Amino acid sequence: TFFQCMREAWESMHHPLVDQVGYVQLSKTERVLWAELSARLPLYIAKKWQAASAGAKTVGFGRFAMDHLNKHAPRHEDDRSKFIKFLRAIELEAPPALLFTPVC
Repeated sequence: TFFQCMREAWESMHHPLVDQVGYVQLSKTERVLWAELSARLPLYIAKKWQAASAGAKTVGFGRFAMDHLNKHAPRHEDDRSKFIKFLRAIELEAPPALLFTPVC
């Protein structure tokens, strides 16, 4: 997914984003599972879409979502905290997602 590509770009520029047990450190005291962020991302984008102006919606939902993700994609020239702030926004603004662990 594009979100996974964003993670890989971050890691190629900085350091591993996700620890060995699957958590992303958002601040000194906050961490969240990468799987949960991934599950919340569609809900976050949908919430942004609902709040967008009619003019912003003329591009269609798919383009709107990609533009929003591109705006927050990690770049070499960016401050390291920009992408972390985006991840934190997903965690804070998106409703909780249900995560299912398959039983084998």
